[in-house]
Order: sequence, then structure tokens, then C-alpha cells
Amino acid sequence: MKPGMRFAFAAAALVSLTAAVTGMLIYASHPGSNFYLIGWDELEHRSFAEMLLHGGSGSLAENAQAGQALTGSANWGTGLVIALCRYLFGSELAFIVLKWALHVLAGWLLYGLLKRYRGETIAAYVTLFFLLYPPLLLYGASFLKDDLVAALVVIAAAAVDRRRFLAAAALLLLMIAIRANAVMFPIILIGYLRRARLRYVLLAAAIPFVAVAMVLPESIKSMADIVLLSPGTVAFFAAKYLLGPLPTNLFSYDTESAWLFPWYTLSFLGILVGLLLPGFYSSLRANWVWILLLLAACLAPYLPYVKQLDIIGPRQFATVGWLYFLLFYERVLRYEFRLEPRRAAEDTWSPAT
Repeated sequence: MKPGMRFAFAAAALVSLTAAVTGMLIYASHPGSNFYLIGWDELEHRSFAEMLLHGGSGSLAENAQAGQALTGSANWGTGLVIALCRYLFGSELAFIVLKWALHVLAGWLLYGLLKRYRGETIAAYVTLFFLLYPPLLLYGASFLKDDLVAALVVIAAAAVDRRRFLAAAALLLLMIAIRANAVMFPIILIGYLRRARLRYVLLAAAIPFVAVAMVLPESIKSMADIVLLSPGTVAFFAAKYLLGPLPTNLFSYDTESAWLFPWYTLSFLGILVGLLLPGFYSSLRANWVWILLLLAACLAPYLPYVKQLDIIGPRQFATVGWLYFLLFYERVLRYEFRLEPRRAAEDTWSPAT
């Protein structure tokens, strides 16, 4: 890592630390279990941590089932991590510190991965984007899981790339307990970086899919309801997901929207400007398979419920927003926002002829 990049990495880590410390100070000034910074599901995670430490049956398996009933899904994994932080360090605020440490570690590993497969220029841009991505900084200051999942995706992908399969398996199991569909993201990332053949990627993805089916059979059954949705409905929510919170979620004026209003506005404008860059379309042409795979993995768990509740929004996007940034703008980043050099025409005569 060059000295300039080291300085930028350290500055980005300091910015993320500032966000985490700010969140800790806010929670410290609001003692009690009924306060949340962004989302009400923070209370669910903390309630399950309380159940593990001071209630429940004493059996992790039985408490996990109770936690699943409490949260309505496998989100009890976040509560488990919070409980471990409370048990080891005496305060649930240690969970925020842990998330910050994993965020910085993930940034370091992401830089190494991208430098190996895509070069130093792309590695620098994407790593800084990951470390300074405003939604992840905000979620890192709370008890939400989205930034934790983003970090675990990168760490698990690095473990697979380095053939640390035992560590990767443990991380994937933890990810199933936190957000089940996230187990697909490291496989997609590694497949994209290595330009693996699609059939091998799908074969590798079958292993965590079977694990999810064994742990959460009901969630797999509910995904079958996707076939009942019209193509127009699927296309609408896919576009809403990719474009971020606009136009439906931005003006809800909840805590998250109020804090991230400038970012949401700038990022939406950035998406529109990106449509004018030739490198965007060459990236799309090169990576469309990986974009569709990632989109399917991201949306499949939520589409069956869109008729009852609109739960597809920026928080689902933020976990892998950095990866979409890489997939959609790889060629733009490669040439550092300059126009791509033209390729020689196919009918050009070679000197030998």
C-alpha cells in the first residue's frame, strides 16, 4: 500500500471511529432498553441479548428458537453477538466497538482482494468508498446489523480466497443467523473477482443455500411466492432498490432519512450522472451476470412480502452498496473517470500481413 493510500485509509478509519464513538455517546446519554437511534429492530436485537443473559431456558438452541419467534426471522444472530459483547466486556456498547473493528478489518482485506484481482487503482477507490459509505457509518453508530453484515461479507470472501475454509464456514453460519441471504454475497464476490464460470458459482452457492433451507425452511418456502408476482411488480421494486430511497422513502422524515438526506440526494444525482459515462455501459456489459445474481440474492427474501409491507429500501442496499459501486463503475474506476481508450477495429491489418 502506497504512503498516500495508507494516509487515506487511516483517515477513513478515523472517520468511522468518530461515527462509532458518537453513537456510543448518544446511547450512553439515553440509558435504558427503550431507546433506539434509527430502527425499532434495534430493540429486538437488544431484547434477545437480554433473554440470553438473564432469561430463557439456559439452552442456546431453545433460546434461539425463542429469539426467532421474538424477531419473526433468523435475526436473533445479532442479539447473540450483542449478548457475547455484554458477557465479555460488561457493556452492550462494546458491540458498536466490535462493529467498527470489523469494518476497518474488512476495508483492509477488501483492498488486498481487489488489488490482487483488479489492480491498485480500483482497490483504492472501492476501499475508500466502503470505509466512508455514509449509510454504513450511520448504521455503525447504532445496534443495527447492516454494517456488520457488510464487514462479514468481505471477511468471509477473504477467508475463502485464502482457503481458510474452516473460518469461512463459521462466518457463513453466523451470517445465516444474522441475515440469511447474505451467505450468497461472498460467493458472488469471489466468483466475480476470479471471473469464474457461472455453473461453478451456482454450484458453490448451492452449499449455503442448503444450509439456509435446513435452518430456515419456512423462509425458503415463502420464496416460492415470488412466482406469483407480476413481472411489473418485480421490475418496480428492483428499480426502487437500485435507485436508493427515491422517490418513495426519502421524504418519510424518519431518523434515518433525516440524517442521510444529503447523501441520498447526492447519490441519486450521482446515479443519473453515471448514466452519461461510457464506462458505465461497458461495465454493465462486462458484469451484467454478476449484477443480476447479486440483485436476485438481495431481493429474493423480501419480494414475497411486498404486497403486505414495503420492506425493500436503502438498508437492504447499503449492505452491498459498495459491491454495486464496483460492478457498475469498474471501467470508470479503472481509467480514473477518463474516457476509455478505443480498441483497434477487428479488420485492422497486422504488421505481419
